[in-house]
Amino acid sequence: CTTHTPLADLGDALGGDAMVGSWCSTRGSKPKVRVSAFRAALQGHYGAMGSSFTQERQYLVQAVKLIVLELAARFFIDCFEDSYFHWDNVVYPSRRAHNAARVRAQVYFYNDLVRKEGSLRSI
Repeated sequence: CTTHTPLADLGDALGGDAMVGSWCSTRGSKPKVRVSAFRAALQGHYGAMGSSFTQERQYLVQAVKLIVLELAARFFIDCFEDSYFHWDNVVYPSRRAHNAARVRAQVYFYNDLVRKEGSLRSI
């Protein structure tokens, strides 16, 4: 358990909910940001939180980017430690190979976030 900023949870939720494509199971996955899902999630959150969530708004995109990089790092660590994440032994020859595919997918998603950052920040 830990005390955290709401941005960590929102970054995690928006990163997964706004993703089109698989970051886990599909070889060669190139996930992208679904701007419409990002917008809908924020509208719902802003509707529920109202004016109590004003300072954090400027950091939402940064929070998503940070969570995506954090997950990429966790997958990369497991490429070497080979112990944490489950792997699909039907599709991949090893846990390391599956985690390497996950790292590539997260980096691809991060790059798409960067490309669409202006659109996301304007929401």
